[in-house]
Amino acid sequence: MRLPALFAIALGLACHNQATDEPRRVVVPRPPASPPPGNVEPPPVAPAHAPRHEVGTLSPPSRTQPGPYPSRVCVEGADLVFENDCGCNDSLVCHLDRAENGTLHVTLSLDSTRPKMCDDCFPMIPARCAMPPMPAPQPGAAWTIEINNQTAFVMPLDAQGLPSDGSCWSTKR
Repeated sequence: MRLPALFAIALGLACHNQATDEPRRVVVPRPPASPPPGNVEPPPVAPAHAPRHEVGTLSPPSRTQPGPYPSRVCVEGADLVFENDCGCNDSLVCHLDRAENGTLHVTLSLDSTRPKMCDDCFPMIPARCAMPPMPAPQPGAAWTIEINNQTAFVMPLDAQGLPSDGSCWSTKR
């Protein structure tokens, strides 16, 4: 018997589980990936946002107005982020209806594709709405934010017409 044939028989016995009569799996590690060439630029880094800080209070939700109401709204870059701290597998969805006469009209709803999982109270998945370009403000200008046809808060703008990144309004104070 030749040496390669003997090696093949020994390998076959070593890779066979005689108790279950199934072949054993042999895992061969892959070699590490080669590093990228030196002239490749690193991937872009997402812009850092300012730390969040409470600057005001949200108006209490109307008992007659349908739809979810946020427990907190924050400015993050050019977006408004709507949060609600009581749901179970719920996800908020926002839609910017229009921006006119210094008022942003936002509709906030629940994602109807997510099944209700329980009746407990856990933070919902937040919604993010991009703010439209705002006209150059006059000193002391502000936008009123209306959620589901209810005035929620007033958002002051800086000299460039932007809200302060990281600013938050909350129902808890």
